[in-house]
Amino acid sequence: MESNEPAYILATSGTTAKPKLVVHAHGGYQVGIHSMGKWCFGLRDTDVWWSTSDIGWVVGHSYIVYAPLLAGATTIAFEGAINHPTPDAIWQITDEFGVTGMFTSPTAVRLLMRYGDEGKPKTKLPSLERVFCAGEVLNPPAWDWLQNEALEDRIPVIDHYWQTETGGPLVGNPYGLAMLPSSPAPAERPCPASKPPS
Repeated sequence: MESNEPAYILATSGTTAKPKLVVHAHGGYQVGIHSMGKWCFGLRDTDVWWSTSDIGWVVGHSYIVYAPLLAGATTIAFEGAINHPTPDAIWQITDEFGVTGMFTSPTAVRLLMRYGDEGKPKTKLPSLERVFCAGEVLNPPAWDWLQNEALEDRIPVIDHYWQTETGGPLVGNPYGLAMLPSSPAPAERPCPASKPPS
């Protein structure tokens, strides 16, 4: 296929409730997510990558399917609820399959928080090296719970901001290039190759 031919069309309404169709073309989209996968997420061929998103969302397209496969990584495509049959199911799957990098949503983090200790991992998750969030703002209490309580400050929890229209991160922490200090503040640094928000 030609690089400018459509890879997929995805509908988004954002906060307007008026559907908009977003078309991502093969060439630009693949270069973008492959680059951001390396630069922002440190995605590599030895990773066992798990994006807990729905595969029908842009995160699912980008980081369940395309970017991990372009990097040569193993990717987990999971159908089900991350808190079923037990509140810590997300951590059991992470441990069982040796997940090294995880991408999840702040909503998922807040869901696990509601379970208290039952939503925390029962093991030290020795394979897990980093966790990224996007979808909405990772508020400070959710970041603190995941970073310090659930993961006991062993690995970085990093917030990113992106949209269906961009197909990948605009603002975040360039973990794959050089990890900057992580904090409970929402994503605030422009990612490489993205224009700073105005």
